[in-house]
Amino acid sequence: MIERLDSVTAVTTLVSDRIYAVNPRQHPVTPYVRVQRISSPHEQHLRGPHYPAAYRFQVDSCAAESDGGDPLGVVQALAAAVIGNGLGPEASGLFGWIGTLGGSPMTIAVSNVELLHAGEPEFFPDELRMMRVRMDFLFYWSPLG
Repeated sequence: MIERLDSVTAVTTLVSDRIYAVNPRQHPVTPYVRVQRISSPHEQHLRGPHYPAAYRFQVDSCAAESDGGDPLGVVQALAAAVIGNGLGPEASGLFGWIGTLGGSPMTIAVSNVELLHAGEPEFFPDELRMMRVRMDFLFYWSPLG
């Protein structure tokens, strides 16, 4: 999931390389994206795992007033970039994307990424005065090779 977000120009334009797995570092520079796997039900039958597997991910777009700009506008633009246009292999974000992701230990074929929940901006009145949009995606994949 992070590999895919790293390849989305609209996302990296806003956050550079600030795409974190599970937790950002302490006092992170904003805006940033946080990715967390929520569940990974994997069906099994007597001949082995059943594919495609469906993993659920939560992706948060985050911005803060300390950036000096409009955190609501930034967090909404970032969420829109993460979601994209849903056009399968030509998708501009995660929603509807179909393709391959490579890495260790295997390369996988992604057969579809569904958007389960697009979220609403949330405000946290702590010291950072953070805005966040939570999005849920269902990620269908099968191993290659």
